[in-house]
Amino acid sequence: RSDLSNLLSSEKRRQYSDLSRNSYWRKWCRFTAHVGQHSYLHNLQGASHYMERSDLFMAFAWSLRDGQLYKSNGASATTIEATLRKCAGIMVAREFADPLRHHPAQPQLDTRFQQQFKQWKDEDPTPKREHALPNSTVQLLARCYSASPKISFRIIADLVVIAYFFHLRVCEY
Repeated sequence: RSDLSNLLSSEKRRQYSDLSRNSYWRKWCRFTAHVGQHSYLHNLQGASHYMERSDLFMAFAWSLRDGQLYKSNGASATTIEATLRKCAGIMVAREFADPLRHHPAQPQLDTRFQQQFKQWKDEDPTPKREHALPNSTVQLLARCYSASPKISFRIIADLVVIAYFFHLRVCEY
């Protein structure tokens, strides 16, 4: 058990060790610096400070949604949720309080975050699914390249056709 525990804790440390490359965390750090807080919310760690932690995370979510931290019209609900979960995961991995949950053992996000994410998801436009590669392109590659004298072109044609049918099988198309 102790070997498994040590292995898991070392994996967790490795996962969150290089935060300079994590764009979610960099946005959070920029936001907390702007509002005058430490990125780990050192002074808001007690149980009595849950609302302040939660309010800061909600303000961060709104700044993402309004496009203050992304160079666009604003982030989608899915991006905001992923950003908040990643930042909260980094805090929890470093043994700080989770701003998305009132209690550490709480399995779900707090209700206000769940409701806000649902509202934003309802407001977001539905993604338009498009084929990455038209059928005619696959047919053209198969026809032209399979008759080629170069073996590498025939291999490419075979790989494209196999990949295309593989994606059909898993309902990607």
